[in-house]
This record gives sequence, structure tokens and C-alpha cells, in this order.
Amino acid sequence: MMSAFYRYLDDDFNLSHTLSPNPDQSRFVLHTHSKVELFYFVKGSGTFHIEGSAYPLESGDLLIMQPAESHYIELDLTQPYERKVLHFNQDILKAIDPKGYLSSPFLSHTPGTQNLYKSHHFHFGSCEHYFDTMMTPGPDPRVSIFAGLVPLLHELCSIHASFSEDVNPVPDSV
Repeated sequence: MMSAFYRYLDDDFNLSHTLSPNPDQSRFVLHTHSKVELFYFVKGSGTFHIEGSAYPLESGDLLIMQPAESHYIELDLTQPYERKVLHFNQDILKAIDPKGYLSSPFLSHTPGTQNLYKSHHFHFGSCEHYFDTMMTPGPDPRVSIFAGLVPLLHELCSIHASFSEDVNPVPDSV
């Protein structure tokens, strides 16, 4: 059974904070999305697989996926699994970022590479803070989402610029 601490859904955003106290691996199968994804790993133990690369996870890790980048998580089923996830339509950024700078970490990497951002990469804020800002109650949830999303994406762009193409993927064993 999964517990939802927060959920917001509209045509542009799908934001959630969930906990699976007793995760069921059959619920976490290979899949894709039509929107970009920010996946913040709060706690648990597992390995995230993206396009043939494996990313062992630690609390505080952030994964990014571009649309259609296939992925799934392989969990240690003896531990609770908690995450915060945002799927969003990158077109919502065009009005404030017509050149696509904020989308560059998602769109300028080879699928299965440069997906993992460790907590120590972040200097201006923490992923936890950015996601908490996105989930702050207010009269318009979209304003809260933008208030956390834009600074998070800005920081991701700075971090992404320091990556080389071979950063962080571990090939899945066949």
C-alpha cells in the first residue's frame, strides 16, 4: 500500500510525495512518460535503471528523465520507499525561457547518461527545499510549483554544465 502525503495534478504538472512502507516491486515496472521527470529519492534502498544504465540510490539523490526515457526502480523490499516526483510539460517554461536554458539538462544528454544529481552537487539549495517549496500550500498550487521549480532548474543547469558525457552511468548487467 502506498501513502500519498501530497498530490497535485493538472495538464502541465503532476507533483506527488509518496511513501510505500512495504514496497511491491511489481508496481515499479519499466515505463516512459510524455513529460520530463524530476525524481527526488527521500529514503529507501534501491537502484534506478534508465535506458540501460544503473544508478544506485542514496537519500537526497535527484534523477532527471527526458520524455520517453525508459526507466524503473529496483528496490530493497525490506525498507520503506519514499520519493517526491514532478512530471511537467517543458513548454510551460517557454514564456520565461524562450531559448530553453532551463530545459537543457533534460534535453542535451544522451539517454541513460547524466541522469543522477547527488545532494553534494547542490550549492544554493537542497532538492528537499525545492520540492518543499513546490508543495507549499497556497491559493494557487501552480505558483508554489513555479517558486520551487525555476530555482531548482537553474541550479541543475549550473551542475549539468560541469558534467562530462560519461558522468555517472553504470551499465546494467545483461
